[in-house]
Amino acid sequence: MQCTYEKQKVANDKLKFNKRSISTSVEKSRVFSFSKPQPIDPPKLSRISLLYSQEEVWIRLQIREFVFRFGDYFEIDTRAATSLQNVQGNWRVKRLAVNLTYRLLTHMEQGMIDVTLPPPSLSSSTTLRDSFLHGARTPQQIASRVIHRWMDHYGLTKNRYLEKEAARVAFVENLERDGLSVDNWADLIELLALLNGKPLPNNNNSDDDDDENDNQLPEPEQVVHSLFEELKMLQMVCDMLLMHNSLRRIWVHEDQPAKELRATEAEIKAERRRLDSQQQQQQREEEGKSKITNNNTSNKDKAERLQIEKKYIDVMSAQQRNNKRFGPVGRDSKGNEYWIFNDLVTYGNDARNSEPYWGHGVIIIGPGLSSGSSSLSSDNASSSTPEQGQEQCWWYLKDVDDLNQLRRWIVQDRSSAAASSSSPLHSATTTTNINNNAADSLVHQLTLRTQYLRSLQWISQVQGSSSSINDSNSNRRSTRA
Repeated sequence: MQCTYEKQKVANDKLKFNKRSISTSVEKSRVFSFSKPQPIDPPKLSRISLLYSQEEVWIRLQIREFVFRFGDYFEIDTRAATSLQNVQGNWRVKRLAVNLTYRLLTHMEQGMIDVTLPPPSLSSSTTLRDSFLHGARTPQQIASRVIHRWMDHYGLTKNRYLEKEAARVAFVENLERDGLSVDNWADLIELLALLNGKPLPNNNNSDDDDDENDNQLPEPEQVVHSLFEELKMLQMVCDMLLMHNSLRRIWVHEDQPAKELRATEAEIKAERRRLDSQQQQQQREEEGKSKITNNNTSNKDKAERLQIEKKYIDVMSAQQRNNKRFGPVGRDSKGNEYWIFNDLVTYGNDARNSEPYWGHGVIIIGPGLSSGSSSLSSDNASSSTPEQGQEQCWWYLKDVDDLNQLRRWIVQDRSSAAASSSSPLHSATTTTNINNNAADSLVHQLTLRTQYLRSLQWISQVQGSSSSINDSNSNRRSTRA
């Protein structure tokens, strides 16, 4: 009996020793698994050499985003937006100016623009006594007078052989052919001055205050001969169009289309995962088959995948259009603002897209991500040196790897900022939560842009390979002939 007890005691001691050794090994492994991670360096930024003033660049960006978000709603001609892809490109706004102006006039005439005219005392100071708009009491009357005046210039108001709709169609065709003349801009400037309560040019007032001169609208001749002045007027037209009644009703109920788009996005992602697993299984099964069979199968898979990626890009573009707010997607602890602008030219490469980072990358405005500006890469080092005293520089990232590195660095930056703010909890909890939410939103937007770029890269690769295959086949046919 005593021998059995001693054997059991020895066995228990061995079991305790084994447990002790296992727990010791687990603790050692935990030490290695929870070791301090390596710091993530920020990506190298490329500096944007601004060809225009920052004011003009922002005006161009706002007009560009307006066309992206509301171009379909206001039926803006797609040909009018082709030159807007490159923010600093040579914009041709003749057709765009006609489209925006005519949409504003017609919607004002229909009473769809929710604008309140200033009191008679102010309106009399912003319109001339001999003006054809003097005495107009409603936006409908103002728009009707302008349209009638412009149609009368083409002799379409007294033509008895043209119905009203046919006369309007002929009027738009003539206006798109000729563009806005000096007289058209003079009427439009007077209309904008009346609606916004701003002084007209050549309005001789006794006060010559600097503030009033800053608010004064330009001369019609300046608008015709200066693209910058014309863009400023078009931005005012876009601001007036944003006061459309239907747009405000859409914004109130914008949650419903957002839910539908998220559901469609989930379906596309599930379809993409199904196709990936199907391709992997086919690759294992077709290892022993001939190359012709493999090529036919891969071409079918590529065609199906191409349609999926195009659908995904369409859904992401629709989600961006559904977001009617124009602002930065986030900020970091160094004082940089991150902007993501939308793409007007999709589905692969385009010859007009010489500055792809505006619509395909991320724009950073601020001091940059490194203390030494010399370590930051640049496309044009000679012209990208910031001016003396200029703190706000413009940078961009456009590669998927750089965006992924930026996303990881922002997560690290958020963690280090939260760890450094080790002040009393009651004073730092609210600020920390706000910073975390802002960082999460920025990381989410960077992830979406990365997915968008991956889809674009896949589409361009498939289209490039298919075009090269077609070229080789045509060359073979020509050599045989």
